[in-house]
Amino acid sequence: MEDADAPRQLLSDADLDLVSDRERQAYYMLSDREYAHTREYSPELLKKIGMDVEFCSIWKAVGWQRFAVVDEPGSRLLTLQFLCTLKEIEDGISFRFFRKKFTLTWKGLSTLLGFHDSCKIDTQKGISGFEKNRFWEDISGAPICKKPRTNNIHNPTLRLMHKWIAMILFPRSDLRPIMGDELIIMFAMVRNIKISPMKCMIRQWLESIKFSTPIECTSLITRIAKGLGVVSDQIVFISAARPHIDEAYLVQGHILKHGVDGSLIYFFSGSTNEIPLPNAGYHLYNCHELTIPMQTKEESRAGGTYRETQHDKERIRKFIILDTRVDDLGEITRRMDTLDVQTVEIQYDLMEHIAQTQEWQESADAQFANINNMMQQQHDDLQAYFRFQGFNPYQGP
Repeated sequence: MEDADAPRQLLSDADLDLVSDRERQAYYMLSDREYAHTREYSPELLKKIGMDVEFCSIWKAVGWQRFAVVDEPGSRLLTLQFLCTLKEIEDGISFRFFRKKFTLTWKGLSTLLGFHDSCKIDTQKGISGFEKNRFWEDISGAPICKKPRTNNIHNPTLRLMHKWIAMILFPRSDLRPIMGDELIIMFAMVRNIKISPMKCMIRQWLESIKFSTPIECTSLITRIAKGLGVVSDQIVFISAARPHIDEAYLVQGHILKHGVDGSLIYFFSGSTNEIPLPNAGYHLYNCHELTIPMQTKEESRAGGTYRETQHDKERIRKFIILDTRVDDLGEITRRMDTLDVQTVEIQYDLMEHIAQTQEWQESADAQFANINNMMQQQHDDLQAYFRFQGFNPYQGP
């Protein structure tokens, strides 16, 4: 029942307004999860690498100036109330705060969160020219978009921006995989297209109810509640500090490394290419190309050995030429050129395999831990459901 005069108090789980079986079941799936403020980049890090001004220019281009700074405190109880009662309806969403039902259109929700009024709501239909494989090749050099990951992106601004998109719009534990909606958002940023990804954000939040990972959309839910005027001083907020992505995080993630003078260098796994940051030449709107020609570590590490190999190939070429009739020279040259091309292709495939293997090794432990946590969460949810229904799963016949 709706009650506009209900006290705006969320001090314990008993203050939650859960009516239907669906809402109570959502509560049992969400109540024991970890809740945190929405993550953010360390301001000191962004300033040090020149991304503070760079990010602002991109947010302005896509109409996100008012949305982008997400610093509201998160609340476990406020988030529980919102997610347990959240429904997607025909042209928006409905939910309840303090025994009052709220309905927002997609446009209304977009404006409430701070996206510009001119932003397109439908990211699938509102953007022309997007082709998944072509755009992925434009930013990674790979012709097929198969299991894309952040570290495949060449441009430093775009790679770091993807992490921001993943932790703010679609918060999850592992920020490395790139989702389809995130590719579309990056395409819009490259093309200066104003969009509001409200639909895919809400759907990801609803989908997260099924999993056992931490809930980090808390700060934006607080923003929604504030925009509706329902936040009071009788709400418990998360006491822990806001998690940050800082230098140590990006160094451990093989995106940045420290120079001898303490500066930060952007680099690529399996390659000798390095870009000192800040570097205006690689800012998103200063680049004519979003990919960078890569030099493999094998070539650099071999040094003289690589040059000696090239010298040996040239000696073989000359020996064959001296010992062959003149009319065979064209065929020999063609075959040697083919050999060079095949060698380069083999080196590229080998480096790609090495990089993928390294990524797999880095993520394997985290994946196994997530599986174990998920299995434990499912077990706990099932036990809670049985207890709610009045059964003791451990009681004998």
